[in-house]
Amino acid sequence: MSHALYHAESSAERHGGTPDDYLALHALIDAPQLHVRMPSVRGRAVFHHTWGIELCARLFACGANGTLSLREQLPAAMRGQSPDATARAVANGHVQEDLRDVPTLDDWLAVLTPPRCIENNAHIPTADQALLSSRHYGGNPESYAPIHELLDAPLRHATIGNASAATALLHNTFGIALCETVFGHYIVVGEEGERQRIPTRYIARAHIERECGRFVPTLDACLADLKTLPWMGGRARSLSRRSGAGRLREGAVEPQSQTPAVAGANQE
Repeated sequence: MSHALYHAESSAERHGGTPDDYLALHALIDAPQLHVRMPSVRGRAVFHHTWGIELCARLFACGANGTLSLREQLPAAMRGQSPDATARAVANGHVQEDLRDVPTLDDWLAVLTPPRCIENNAHIPTADQALLSSRHYGGNPESYAPIHELLDAPLRHATIGNASAATALLHNTFGIALCETVFGHYIVVGEEGERQRIPTRYIARAHIERECGRFVPTLDACLADLKTLPWMGGRARSLSRRSGAGRLREGAVEPQSQTPAVAGANQE
């Protein structure tokens, strides 16, 4: 399985600069892999698809020095700020290098059965989650909305029939860690003179507990019943020509035709 460093080396060859300019974005895409039992491709279900690419394009921006880093004004980025073209191209390249083709979020969700703690509990609208946070901690619901919007983002990009499976992607311990990575360890709420710091982790955890019966599952548990298929990891495209990491994994076979990566997603 490819390491984020090798993806970064490949990006530097394609787009210029150094691997360090791209490493943060690639590390984020591969971060879920650290939250599932290895070896497994199940962690790719979180970001290795069209929605994951668009999320990276909104979270990351290319600075004047050419380095891709998390945007400074993330709430604005989550509310529809123009996606960064370089970040989108780099994220798209990462997915293609791992899967050869780019699946949709629904292609993954179609073969994912969510855990009972998610399937048996009702979804709370994002706006209501923000309101509940403001009532508990104080301040305006708008201060909490970006965190709740990130946790619920997969739901807005999945079909209605895949709602529970979409919830499973970030309603877990990894989703909490992602919120801390994106928004920092705390947010500041309240009016001038009455401002207070609220840990991001507390807000995200409460969101998940409200929808999972006062329980926070691990990402590994949420993806335990994902049916793994060949297109999820057996046809990686070569990476950096400069490093030895560019070779196909041992035992992998280079396909002779561009068969759609998700062709077997709905087959038994």
